[in-house]
Amino acid sequence: MDNRLSVKVAAAFFVCMLSLLSACDMHSSDNGSLDGYWQLTQADTLSVDTTTGTILAERSGDVRVKGIFWAFQADLLKMRDTHDKRIDSAAQNRGVFFRFKHESGQLRIYDPYIDQRYIVPEYPDLPVENLNDLKYYGIYSLEETFDVLQLTDEHMILQGRNFRFHFRKY
Repeated sequence: MDNRLSVKVAAAFFVCMLSLLSACDMHSSDNGSLDGYWQLTQADTLSVDTTTGTILAERSGDVRVKGIFWAFQADLLKMRDTHDKRIDSAAQNRGVFFRFKHESGQLRIYDPYIDQRYIVPEYPDLPVENLNDLKYYGIYSLEETFDVLQLTDEHMILQGRNFRFHFRKY
């Protein structure tokens, strides 16, 4: 009799666990090496030689001291200046959220929102209306597409219209 009771208890436990797992919405990310926390280490300014059409890059040098990080997870990108501690300045470089798509060797970022939660936590994030909020990060439009020149578990190089960004992964 005890054996039947333990089978019934085990079956009831299994049904409960199955119900709990099926009730949850599981979101997973299939971004491979892109997922994670990336530090901007170098930003090359790009220009085009008008006679040959060749892209020229002027190396900026080491920009790690600026403390700019990009964090990718699922379909959300957050750009953040970790060294900017000015919370009362109108000119502060606040964090920005983007949606992104990574496919066919390109990274498209779009739908930017200003991160308000460190200023006043109860304020909602705001859609970007002023491009100056993005220019600090080297982004000059509400939607940009980058060619992914390199993407490994340790390094990433993205090339857009204005800049070539070099990152290292944390």
